[in-house]
Amino acid sequence: MAALEVSELTVEVASRIVVRDVSFKVQSGELHVLLGPNGSGKTTIINAIMGVPGYRVVKGSIKLDGVDITGRPVDERARLGIGVMFQRPPSIKGVKLGELATRIAQIHGSKLPSVDLNISSLLSRDLNVGFSGGEAKRSELYLLLSQRPKIALLDEPDSGVDVENLALIGKAISSLLEAGAGVLIVTHLGYIMRHIPTKTKAYVLIDGRIACRGDPETVLNDILEMGFDWCRECETPLANS
Repeated sequence: MAALEVSELTVEVASRIVVRDVSFKVQSGELHVLLGPNGSGKTTIINAIMGVPGYRVVKGSIKLDGVDITGRPVDERARLGIGVMFQRPPSIKGVKLGELATRIAQIHGSKLPSVDLNISSLLSRDLNVGFSGGEAKRSELYLLLSQRPKIALLDEPDSGVDVENLALIGKAISSLLEAGAGVLIVTHLGYIMRHIPTKTKAYVLIDGRIACRGDPETVLNDILEMGFDWCRECETPLANS
């Protein structure tokens, strides 16, 4: 049973503290949602967990299955089972989406995903070259599914995606959960949450700190009704549960 545990994480970017004392735990089959306004540090948390250069952990730890991976490089974290869907994936000429997915599946001993992401016309094209925002999101998720990760980190999978394809993305994320992955989603307005039946916990990040956490539906509804400022007065700030 896989588990990602983030404890008192403080992250520095370009000599500036962006995230402070963030703690949470994601286990197999659980979906955790990290919400917050733009610039609150949500993407920084994803990049720090993945070990992206430039995101320096100055305090706290990141553990996978009880093993401290805080200082390990990106490629090692990927081999251990952490996968990421980046908010803005790169475009790479000469690398076909289908060929890359096949190679990823071979490396991780998995199979190509059978879930429908409406990307059949993209498989023979150069990765993300000329793709729309929604196409890039779906292709990035296809690559993540090809890895079959223990822990999946998804950075704004719902931004720039129309309603029809948002439903496909929701089904694909549900397939990750059914396969036993623990999933952490970063989202600004939470649209993707309407398309995933299984949700464990939601967190609201404000100014680099977790302002509150709780039931995902309750948190989302309160945000949509009262805005993120409501979270500054949450009854359970910085709770460790």
